[in-house]
Amino acid sequence: MQPENADIEQYADSLVSLAGAVGARKPIEEDLAGVVELLETNEDILRFMSDPAVAAEGKARALEEALTGRVHPALLHFVLILHSQGALSQLDAVAHAFFDRISESEQSVDGIVVVARPISRKKLAIMERETGALLAKKVRLRVNVDSNMLGGVVIRVGDFILDGSTERQLEDIRRHLLS
Repeated sequence: MQPENADIEQYADSLVSLAGAVGARKPIEEDLAGVVELLETNEDILRFMSDPAVAAEGKARALEEALTGRVHPALLHFVLILHSQGALSQLDAVAHAFFDRISESEQSVDGIVVVARPISRKKLAIMERETGALLAKKVRLRVNVDSNMLGGVVIRVGDFILDGSTERQLEDIRRHLLS
């Protein structure tokens, strides 16, 4: 049985409530992305979980063994409930809805910062704080290192783009000299 959008939303709401109730929103948020990636990219797990010859109880035990000690216990419990309800294949959609709700509850937005070389957590925190001040929201940036970039930074948050790349600066100088 494939859950519909309302079911996905309900699962996401339940996970938000669970994470809040156990005081583990951040660990669950961090672990959830890893579980989704594991379940969607590991060929052995995909084959095993879709094998009709393996009983649902065996799949649940395997999930429990694979995730115990690697993810927050509340998230493990949630994943096992999804499995028992035949909705584990919808975990990616549930995770997206969960992340949306977390962002809404924090009034935060996610973005990306493109840099030529890796940056420190301290510099990333400064960029998040300054960009957040410009947008009047809490901003969480994911770092993307582009080795083809000469230098500077490009920050993208929704429709907001701050291009401080060396390439952009050189283009501005070229246009100024031509005019």
